Amino acid sequence: MGRILRRHELCRAHFELTFEVEGFPAAVPGQFLQVLCRPPFDDRVGVRFPNNNQTGTDSRSGCEDPGSVLRRPFSIAGVRRNRTCAEVDLLARVVGAGTLYLASLVPGDMLDVMGPMGRGFSMPKPRARALLVAGGVGWAPIGWLGERLSTAGVTCDAICAAATRDLLPVSIIKEPSPDGENTLCVDELARVGIRTMVTTDDGSCGLQGLATDGMKRYLAMCDDSPSLTVYACGPSAMLRAVASMCGDSGIRCELAMERMMGCGMGTCQSCVIRLADDSSAEGWRYGLCCADGPVFRGDQVVWG
Repeated sequence: MGRILRRHELCRAHFELTFEVEGFPAAVPGQFLQVLCRPPFDDRVGVRFPNNNQTGTDSRSGCEDPGSVLRRPFSIAGVRRNRTCAEVDLLARVVGAGTLYLASLVPGDMLDVMGPMGRGFSMPKPRARALLVAGGVGWAPIGWLGERLSTAGVTCDAICAAATRDLLPVSIIKEPSPDGENTLCVDELARVGIRTMVTTDDGSCGLQGLATDGMKRYLAMCDDSPSLTVYACGPSAMLRAVASMCGDSGIRCELAMERMMGCGMGTCQSCVIRLADDSSAEGWRYGLCCADGPVFRGDQVVWG
């Protein structure tokens, strides 16, 4: 059980929650939490934490308290520790009743979370390079991964993509150059020495185009692609294109896949994903995004 410390509006659609929790286990970028999107229940005393709402109706989300609502999965966006507690960041976008409830939380409210869960990103080999690719809310694990890689001495560059400037969940400190070359333009990564290329679909910030348009420019300038690992998180179409580009260029890539997860533990079988399997007659098998991932090698995923 965590207590909300801060809520921060990142852009028009995305917000970040920071909560404090005792005894938070070790976690790595790419892992996720299963979050209860309603007032949590305290088994010790048999009552529901009010979260500033004393009735059976969730006045902030405008619906009856949904006691049977499933948890929602969220990538961990950052962890900072002291002697007894950890501060954990979650990034979200309002798309339904669950995320609308999360958006209503204020400092002091309680948050019921399970995790960390799943398999995260791997660390690259010594003297390797990394390219980080984030699309929209996929920024959550990518930003944290950048911090971890930079601290480990890995040379990193990044691409941050969104439909428009006001949907970028990052702080722009310097406009990218007109020719689309990498610049120190995203504050969160500039602090740890990572150059970032921003792309927007409409050209309202940075290079006009998709994340993969930025990748084409980057790979054309990269003179040591054999040592490169691409790490990506974002919409499925983006991940598919990233995997295809890396496969064509012989570049290793890891993808944090997004699926709805009912339980997050492999029990409900709701987050199936097709994985390559040479031992199968079909050449593939079903896996689970929660238990086998959510991070997969690009050459593991069989796209439908």
